[in-house]
Amino acid sequence: MKIRKYAFLTAFFSLLFLACGQHDIVEKETTYYEFSSSSNQQAGSSSSLSSSSNQMQETSSSSVDSSVDDCDFIINLRIDTECFYDETVKIPINRIPKSPIVLGSQARLKFADKASLQIMGYSLKIEPGAELSFGEDSELLVDAEGSLEISGEKESMVMLKADDYTKPWAGIRVRSDARSASIEYADLSGAKTGINFGKDGVLKNSKVHNNFEYGMRQNTPFLLGNFSNNEFYSNGRDALISLELAATLGAPEQFSGRLHISGGGDVPANAVLPGFAYDVEGAITVMGKLKIMPG
Repeated sequence: MKIRKYAFLTAFFSLLFLACGQHDIVEKETTYYEFSSSSNQQAGSSSSLSSSSNQMQETSSSSVDSSVDDCDFIINLRIDTECFYDETVKIPINRIPKSPIVLGSQARLKFADKASLQIMGYSLKIEPGAELSFGEDSELLVDAEGSLEISGEKESMVMLKADDYTKPWAGIRVRSDARSASIEYADLSGAKTGINFGKDGVLKNSKVHNNFEYGMRQNTPFLLGNFSNNEFYSNGRDALISLELAATLGAPEQFSGRLHISGGGDVPANAVLPGFAYDVEGAITVMGKLKIMPG
């Protein structure tokens, strides 16, 4: 009986052990399978998110690239391509950033009729080789606190011209409240008035020609050395200027054109008139001593 009892107990515990052992193995296998499946699902989800993110980045990048306008003065600090403007470009005075806008050597800007470029509160620099063509009655206006710097070179001048020479553009106009205007090695043609200086500026080594009314209107004196080595030719009249300001043009070697003196005027005391060619309309009143140089 004892033997049978122990045998029975042994058999009972053996069966219990086997049952518990198999249960543990099944739980481990099930646990591993569930973790594996969950891990794969997470990896798949991560891959899907990564793929989705990449697609979003590509789409976003593509969208941004396609929306960039290389000719937009608002968002670009440098324009160096062919551009057409069918309405006036007016940069806001509170433009951010305040860095100068540069027209590079490959800039080819064309403005439609009455579509102007207005420089207000910012600086515009034009590099050698750039070309700007203007439609009828359009202009390059240097307005309140604006600054214009045209820096051409002898072999690579900056061209400012009419798009159609039968339809003159208005020309460059520098208002009295502009910050500065400096023009060197520019070729300016096809305007009603090439350059209208409302304040002192710089004009050097430039060609001003084939303008319908005037090559230049000068309302304030040039500072010493700021007007030199310019060619004026084939204009309706080369320059409209007062007798008082004529002396600031320097010697005849600096200006070979004809000066138009409209309405005459008063000559201040001890005035000196350089030996230019003068076309005078109206009376000249000499208030003091007037010296007229040879030529």
